[in-house]
Amino acid sequence: MKGSRTWLRNGIYLILITLLLLLGVIGFWPARIPTEEEIAQRGAVAPPEPEFSLVDSSTWRTSYGSPRDWIDQGVDSLITWDMNPWKVEHDWFGQYFDSLRKSKDPDDQAEFRRLIELAKDWQKRLLTRYPELANRYNDVPDERNALKKLVELAKRYRLREDLSNTAAMNFPDEFKKQLFKGKPLDAQAAKTWLDTNRALIEEVRAIGLMPERSTKDCFDFPDYQLTTHVLIPRLSNMLLLDARLAADQGDVQGALKSIQAANGLAGHLVDADAPNLIMTMVGYSQRKSVRDAVLGSILPALPASQVDLTAFENALSPGIEKPAAWAKTIRAEWNLGASDYLLPPLASLSEPMAPRDPDLLVETYTRCMANIVRNNDNLSFSELQNQPEPAMDASHLSLRSRSLIGSVDFSRLRENWEIGQAQAGLTKAAFAILRGETIPNDPIHGRPYIWNPSTRQLLLPTGDPFSGSNKVKPLILPKL
Repeated sequence: MKGSRTWLRNGIYLILITLLLLLGVIGFWPARIPTEEEIAQRGAVAPPEPEFSLVDSSTWRTSYGSPRDWIDQGVDSLITWDMNPWKVEHDWFGQYFDSLRKSKDPDDQAEFRRLIELAKDWQKRLLTRYPELANRYNDVPDERNALKKLVELAKRYRLREDLSNTAAMNFPDEFKKQLFKGKPLDAQAAKTWLDTNRALIEEVRAIGLMPERSTKDCFDFPDYQLTTHVLIPRLSNMLLLDARLAADQGDVQGALKSIQAANGLAGHLVDADAPNLIMTMVGYSQRKSVRDAVLGSILPALPASQVDLTAFENALSPGIEKPAAWAKTIRAEWNLGASDYLLPPLASLSEPMAPRDPDLLVETYTRCMANIVRNNDNLSFSELQNQPEPAMDASHLSLRSRSLIGSVDFSRLRENWEIGQAQAGLTKAAFAILRGETIPNDPIHGRPYIWNPSTRQLLLPTGDPFSGSNKVKPLILPKL
């Protein structure tokens, strides 16, 4: 009896070990290497969803936490394990491609350019099938292109390596409090700081007042990040401080000019021909900052008799965009993501952490973005709440592919864009109140704003999707 139990136990162990070995082989089984002809035609047709095969784990329909995921997680953990003698040094997608980008080796640079060209051809074939994703560029010469001027400025400061060495790039917190937190202006300190950076201020003001911009052939990736994330917010604050000092000195036209230029920097992002998500969100955030500084500290510093409220409203240009503008943003986001992030690493057969299913990954992502563009191109604001963004079904993708695109919430991103429109509507209503005019209804949904003269708070209409939330806070209007 005891021997039978031993045999039974050993038999179970043997079955389990065999099963684990089988799963291990399946997990490690390399994906089929595409032929040169297949690589040359990537994106020309939609890749078929693979039919289920027990010996090809990339065909297993997945869901989070499935056995397929357990194998993928185990394989990824093993190939990057420090104790593994064959450890893969590249442990995040795109790291190999990024190393080529930064390498000084001529062979690496040649391979980098080859992958870029492969990615461009792949993208062109996708755009043949999804023409709604093609960016529509303005034809603007470099000398008249405000974005080009900003990128050139970013390159100059990037070459200095340490931005904190440049006063204008390290805008003092005390001045932020004087602009946005109601702290009295230290006029002498502001004048000294502005005079130190006067040449840069004049250059930036001229760029902010330029009427034309285009993203075509404009951004290299490092300069794009520096321009949007760092340069424009800080340069905008510098112009706002200049406007605040001009207001303190009674120079109405000087204040208006700097306000218009600061808001122009935001407009170069939002109103570009192909503004991606970061450009759009930073641009709307900067427009709000300019408005808050104008209402909170600049207008109150001017004698009421000298203030032409319409001129200041025009300087803030609070236009309401239609949902087609959001479609334009998504279109630009796909183009940037495809050309700079997704396709070049996937075009390489040497990217260790590339997913097994690159063609399906690209097709899924592209199809979803095209659906969003089509969904918003002809929508009105009244239809937005009943037209949620198309969801991305990534359940047929591998774990690595889902980690790259599966967690994007496009409805939340569109909500951020809608908040930008709500802020613009508040700005228009605020100036109507300051001029003593009838308060207009919210231009997005046609509902009346809530205005409290005693607290001077202007709120979104009752029932607005963002009413009562911290996403669009009450606007406090100055007494002029």
